[in-house]
Amino acid sequence: MSNDVEMKSEVEELPPFPTVHILQVVKDAQQQHGLRHGDYARYRKYCAAKLERMRKALKFTNTHNCQKRRPAKFVKKWLTVESLQTAQFLNFGIFEAERRYAEAMLEKITLEDNPEKSRKRFAMINALRKAVLHANNLEKIVQDNER
Repeated sequence: MSNDVEMKSEVEELPPFPTVHILQVVKDAQQQHGLRHGDYARYRKYCAAKLERMRKALKFTNTHNCQKRRPAKFVKKWLTVESLQTAQFLNFGIFEAERRYAEAMLEKITLEDNPEKSRKRFAMINALRKAVLHANNLEKIVQDNER
């Protein structure tokens, strides 16, 4: 019984995260970094650089699994409920999905200019699929988090 009380007190001690207005964050980033003029390449580069800066600042970098006599294999570090320490970690999901969205829109523009490049259509669909994956992951993390 005392273990249950201790577990509940540990959970209650964590302060709740401040409210993150996702739509406001996205709209501000889009307006300030290229989408006001329809420049998806600039916006994609901004999102990628922002992700890199955030990963480095929060010490949440991806890794490479090194094996003897083989090339290093990339291992992506996914955001989970357990790794969520501050509200800044929620920006990973936001900007990951936005980067994929900008990539898809860039492929769409290329496809409209050259309709014979049908592989661009598949690249666009895959980029949108990954954007949805990151958005769903963010939604699941927010719902599962008690803070």
